[in-house]
Amino acid sequence: MLPSHSLALASVGLAMGFVSNKHQGVAASLISTMVNYSIATGLGIAGTVDRYSTPRDGLLGGFHNAWWLGAASGIAGVLMSLYFVWQTRQPQKC
Repeated sequence: MLPSHSLALASVGLAMGFVSNKHQGVAASLISTMVNYSIATGLGIAGTVDRYSTPRDGLLGGFHNAWWLGAASGIAGVLMSLYFVWQTRQPQKC
């Protein structure tokens, strides 16, 4: 299993092929910032779902609901990325 930092490094490495050498530092910092904001937002939303979706004595149910929220977010991300890839492969209409 890969450590969590390898995913951030992979996304930064993929983006560096499309950016000139002059702007690679700025691009890497923007990607890292977006990854950190996404993690913080996701944890906040998952914590809220965990807290307010189950009674206090049903801790496992809150974890279960937060897991489903994460799975739905991941599926939504995959669908959005597939849509954008599909859009770039369509012939351009002038």
